[in-house]
Amino acid sequence: MEFVPVAVWLGVVLALAAAALPVVERAFGGFPDGGASFAPATALAAVTLATYWFGHLAFGRLVSVGVALIFVLVGFALWGWRAPDLSRVRLPLAVFLTAFAFLVVVRAYDPGIVAVGGEKFLDYGILNSLLRADHLPPEDMWFAGHPLRYYYGGLLASSIPVHLTGVEPNVAYNLALATFYATLVTGAFGLARAVAHRNGRNGTLAGGLAVFLVGLAGDLATPLRLLLAPHADLAAKYAAFAFTGIRTSLPNAIDIAATEWSYWLGRYVIDGTLTITPFWAYLNGDLHAHIIASAFLPLSAALAYTIYRASGRRRLGLLACLAVLCGFLTTVNTWSLPTTVGLAALALAFGPHPSPVRFTSRVLDELARYAAAVAGALLVAAVAVLVASPFLFFHTPVNRGVGFLPPRSDLGPLLLVHGVFLAAFLLWIRRYDTDLTSTRLAFLVGVLSAASAAVLLELDYAIVALVAPFLLAGWWALRRRDADFSVLLLLAGAGLALAVEFAYARVYPFDPSVPRWNTVYKVSLQIWVLWGIGASIAAGGVLERALDRVRTRSAPVRRARAAAPALCLLVLLLSTAVFPAAALAQHNDNAIDDPTLDGTRYAESYHPADARAIDWLDANVDGTPVIVEKPGRTIYSWRNAVSVMTGIPTVAGWTHEKGYRGAEAWRTRARDVDYIYEADWESAAFLLDYYDVQYVYYGPNERDAYGPSHFDDRTGVRAVYQNERVTIYRVDADTACEAVRDDCPG
Repeated sequence: MEFVPVAVWLGVVLALAAAALPVVERAFGGFPDGGASFAPATALAAVTLATYWFGHLAFGRLVSVGVALIFVLVGFALWGWRAPDLSRVRLPLAVFLTAFAFLVVVRAYDPGIVAVGGEKFLDYGILNSLLRADHLPPEDMWFAGHPLRYYYGGLLASSIPVHLTGVEPNVAYNLALATFYATLVTGAFGLARAVAHRNGRNGTLAGGLAVFLVGLAGDLATPLRLLLAPHADLAAKYAAFAFTGIRTSLPNAIDIAATEWSYWLGRYVIDGTLTITPFWAYLNGDLHAHIIASAFLPLSAALAYTIYRASGRRRLGLLACLAVLCGFLTTVNTWSLPTTVGLAALALAFGPHPSPVRFTSRVLDELARYAAAVAGALLVAAVAVLVASPFLFFHTPVNRGVGFLPPRSDLGPLLLVHGVFLAAFLLWIRRYDTDLTSTRLAFLVGVLSAASAAVLLELDYAIVALVAPFLLAGWWALRRRDADFSVLLLLAGAGLALAVEFAYARVYPFDPSVPRWNTVYKVSLQIWVLWGIGASIAAGGVLERALDRVRTRSAPVRRARAAAPALCLLVLLLSTAVFPAAALAQHNDNAIDDPTLDGTRYAESYHPADARAIDWLDANVDGTPVIVEKPGRTIYSWRNAVSVMTGIPTVAGWTHEKGYRGAEAWRTRARDVDYIYEADWESAAFLLDYYDVQYVYYGPNERDAYGPSHFDDRTGVRAVYQNERVTIYRVDADTACEAVRDDCPG
């Protein structure tokens, strides 16, 4: 394995994090670790955002090194003003290093940046495009001559350590995954620990639970499937809901779960859409926008927590910090914008400090609180849009707006996805029901809740039946001023869970038959992180409370009753460990014999001729000349590997471009590429000149699709590389066209 690149990369990331320590201590000084858990996220966000803005003038290694150097020098200069307490850094540092090493090992046994099973080709292509770019936004590697139309802030954050360390991008891809995973886990640990500690509980217990729930745990579908699948008749009769998310008939789904279980099934729980966990995402290995953004979500939540606790000028300053972070996250994954704005609104609405404007009427006072929260949230949104404006105003993909009332989720699958979190919240929020002292009143509330839930389920509003009681209970607890921040995280996750059941974004890849496929997929990860942190705080409180009550009880029956809630919760928590255990076992069974972080090594074995030609291009071609290769009509396969693995833009890449440019624009280019390869030479030469093509790639895909090459012995065209299956031609497009036509575009 590549130990030296790992050490160099880790050293640079930790140096950036160390420079951020005085800044995070200023924002999170009351936390047990002085905010050290958020130093990696803060450093990466700050350096990337500065590079993003400066990069529109000039970009490259010199710019990345310059920005990072300024950040480090300023950061360490601040040590003299506010030297951090390094004794508080040890625990978050240990968590970060452990998480980083864990994922490095996981990726080393399955490092492939492959076309199948996700968006690795898209992600790696954007990374290589950034590494070739001399300004931002980079040129689109699948639509030559035009800037990228996809949020690329996360891959920009990945490219900066590449510039700083010199690590090859095929290795850096997997190191970036490990970095973001460790950033996510450490941030979740720090926030859960801080909230629990603030409320006089065991912060390390809550933080450890957050590491598990956010970084490892799976949903309850996997243990239920593995338990019931061997008993097909029983499963079909009593637990069909556990298998309906698998995209096949029920008998076949049960058979697959019993005989061909794969971690890939972990995302198929709710019918007609996808839900994923952080561990599923990082095990699969996509360096995709919503996965990278999840690493910064604990930092957003932590800033919301400090806003929740603060007042006056400090609250305004923290709100400004959250707004800037929100702008950065918008460039990483635009789906994070409403979530971050929502966190700001909740923190302002439910903070224990009253609004500066007070009324004699309690109703008006309450409304003023929410109006002020909305105003503050809109301010955060406005600043975020301004920070991300170069992308939002000029380079956003094509979209068809928002749709409403899609097919909704059934209760059973919802419980499998969210059940462990809701159980922890339910057991914890019981401590806020002290006003319901009347048994009759409690009974009446229970009956009304059950009746309302039955009606909602009959009307196909399972999500409302499931989440509404938690929303009401959470609001009640927060307005009584003694609830901890876990309840606010409950509200945040519940709001997202409700939103994706009633609205969906009509953006690529939008399919009217499964309209909310992409929406739930992108948002489910945010729900998991927010509820994972909140439920960890809640679960820690439930376990501590149960232990205290058991110690004070003398009768065995009373001890058993006191321990029962905690034991039930422990069973659920242990059940969530089944997925990572099974997935890692399968991962080890399929692991390569020689661990490596080289994500493209597989190409030497499976596509040797292409691999050698791609290496030649990468080593001998600078900048962003236009290359032509067969369009990627069959996606998630070895198509457009040249543009992906070099970052050299091609005329027409994968059909993803339909979502970014419009279907007709991509089809026109794909058709023109076909003409370049197989039409009469006069037409081909015209199109080569029109698209300013400088290289033609003629490999196995092109030979299979278009037959023998017609580029040999043409004026303005010469072969510059050749092996047994690949020929690369250098094209002087003006000369080639003018030799056969009088109307060349030039």
